[in-house]
Amino acid sequence: MSAATLANLIIKIVIMMALGFALRKGRVFDDAFQVKLSWMLVNVIMPAKILAVGNSPYNASQAGNLLLTGIISVAYYVLANLLMQLVSRPLPIEQANKGQFVNLAAYSNNSFIGFPIIAQIYGAEGSLYNVINTMVQNLFCYTLGIKTLVGKGGGIKSVLRNPVSWISLGSILLFISPLRLPIAIVDTANLIGDMSAPFSMFIIGASLATLKPSTLLTSGSAWLINLFRMVVFPLGTGFILWAVGLRGVMPATCVVLLGLPPATVNVVFAEQFGKDIPFATRAAVQGTALMVITLPLLTLFTQALFF
Repeated sequence: MSAATLANLIIKIVIMMALGFALRKGRVFDDAFQVKLSWMLVNVIMPAKILAVGNSPYNASQAGNLLLTGIISVAYYVLANLLMQLVSRPLPIEQANKGQFVNLAAYSNNSFIGFPIIAQIYGAEGSLYNVINTMVQNLFCYTLGIKTLVGKGGGIKSVLRNPVSWISLGSILLFISPLRLPIAIVDTANLIGDMSAPFSMFIIGASLATLKPSTLLTSGSAWLINLFRMVVFPLGTGFILWAVGLRGVMPATCVVLLGLPPATVNVVFAEQFGKDIPFATRAAVQGTALMVITLPLLTLFTQALFF
């Protein structure tokens, strides 16, 4: 990706986030509307995008890379959870928030933000690898993530209740099969899926409008979470993948996904399990704001390593 293309992408992200911010400040968006918009994004728009990606022409090398992406993703989530458990122990954070600290640092916003961003940077191939990463993250997040948060796992039923898990599996099966969907269905899915970028950025901008800037700047725990989430994990993973000889779109996609802000599902979990909602919200929103700076730098980093 050229510097001009990257700059253009960041400008578009900033404009869409600013519009969401303005709509919330102007009271066009409220909490109820934002919840409905988020539901539509997760349950309608993103599944359509994922389905369209699975209809891409089959490529044997990409199929092999899908397996590698799965292996890399599993290794990352195991190691990231272990590391953050160790890091959290001596920190002066309330015991009730340490599970949130681990999850916020370990799990990235690879669906809500990741799908539109990866599609813009790496196209359909990168989106396929994102489908695999999302499937693995959902498996860990809805089992180990819930156990880390409340002391008992959500179980496989929690994973199966997530529509993105089902559509991701269907997309991969479609890709490796000889079957392809009718063009009318694919075009419709693409049209719906193309709304993912503006809608997700509107929601993020609206979320920024609900917090005081001072709370984002003074939260030490949020800064530490995002240091690991958006700097340590992607850079460390990038150097490891480069050292073992991986090149091209697949490792670059993995690294960019691991450098995205904390997953918004952490805020959902905080609400669902009676945890500290502002603690999760500050880290997620701060990371999203920092992404405007870190994303172009991370993209340039992957460009230098893998292309």
